[in-house]
Amino acid sequence: MYENTSFRLLTLSASLTVQETLMQICENLVIEHINAEDCTHVLENLLDYKIDLILFHTAIGEETILKTIEMIQRDDLYRDTPIIIVSDLKTNETLAQKLSLFPVISIFAYANWRYQVKSLLELLKCKMEKEINLSDNLIQTEEINFIDPLTGTLNRRGGEKQFESCVGYYASNKEPFSLVIFDIDFFKKVNDTYGHDVGDEVLVKIASIIKQSIRKEDSLIRFGGEEFMVFLSDCNIDMAKEKAESFRKKIESATYSLHELKITASFGVVEYKAGATLENLTKQADTLLYKAKAGGRNRVCSI
Repeated sequence: MYENTSFRLLTLSASLTVQETLMQICENLVIEHINAEDCTHVLENLLDYKIDLILFHTAIGEETILKTIEMIQRDDLYRDTPIIIVSDLKTNETLAQKLSLFPVISIFAYANWRYQVKSLLELLKCKMEKEINLSDNLIQTEEINFIDPLTGTLNRRGGEKQFESCVGYYASNKEPFSLVIFDIDFFKKVNDTYGHDVGDEVLVKIASIIKQSIRKEDSLIRFGGEEFMVFLSDCNIDMAKEKAESFRKKIESATYSLHELKITASFGVVEYKAGATLENLTKQADTLLYKAKAGGRNRVCSI
């Protein structure tokens, strides 16, 4: 029933009437409602679930409420979870003073608590859903900014971000990673002879070939035009050379577009060394790539 809910209410109440009323309110608002049996159960639920709001009913006793809130405050993970109180006390002034240092956002008098709690739950749920949607949209926008729209690979910006991640992992684990740069041989001739649509088909198919040849922890980037780069995680220079050679063979053995074109690519391979920048690494790999082209193309060159 609650698989798609984005809001969860945890309550501690000794009143069956309060429990049933909250259950009905939550059902109508499509909010998950958990009723704790005691203060220990409150803490267990905080550990097991993401709780968005806690409700206490004074029928369980002021001391129990204070004790439970004090226990919640000892843990940084859920100490800021907002709390509301439904009070059937004749006066709430003393209780409010006792709770003034805690994240209690409201104390509702028992006479009209149903309407007030329902309104508050609607407001908080709506606010949370808007924040979630905004966050999702920002994430999607950021992802789009890092993706090459033609090939679905990372673009240059995405490659720069991925390089930072690889360097961070290297700093923590001291496991090598390598960079492979490759460029499609005579790609201008393909565009000039068959048109840019066919050229695009070639780029898309080559990207697909490489994507299917790398692990999920590796990254393929279209760095510009017909030039691609691959970050190979946990991969030293010897392993990277072997991998680049396998890329070369797969590109060479495929056919492209309805024209059944034969395409080759040239490769430069380098291993990251501590302190190197992406610019340094790219220049090294590009030098090796040009060496491969000067040596006859369709080959792999490394240090």
